[in-house]
Amino acid sequence: MRSVRGHFGVNSKLRSVAIIGIACALTALATWGLQKAILEPRQMGDQIVRYHIVETSRRVQSDVLYLQLLRSGRSDDAVSLIERGLDVDVMDIATYARFVSRQARVPIIYGAVKMARQYRSEHPTTLTDPEERQILESGLNLRPGESHSPSVP
Repeated sequence: MRSVRGHFGVNSKLRSVAIIGIACALTALATWGLQKAILEPRQMGDQIVRYHIVETSRRVQSDVLYLQLLRSGRSDDAVSLIERGLDVDVMDIATYARFVSRQARVPIIYGAVKMARQYRSEHPTTLTDPEERQILESGLNLRPGESHSPSVP
């Protein structure tokens, strides 16, 4: 019994000091997190610029490939690659629309989808995978006045 009493009685000062130490550490951690969140916009800006540069670099690579195919007389291959990219982009928009409410969506997607819908009505997709086709159709059917997100698997 004495060891239990000693554990909780004599060491209570140590326990109090430990609790205060932990509380101070947690407060310091929370303060650091708040300061980091306040200073974070610059880093977020850096991330946005980095993302933009990566996307720009990918576009340059794709453009060069398309141009090389076109200049070498392989226009069918260039068209096929561009159309595949179009389908993937529309599927990305469909997935975005599935997870973002209509009110919060970036309006430009509707103009892009309208153009893709018009193009695809004249030049149907060559996608063969049923799941990909369903996602593509879901994206092509997006309209600004819809009241719900399209169903995407």
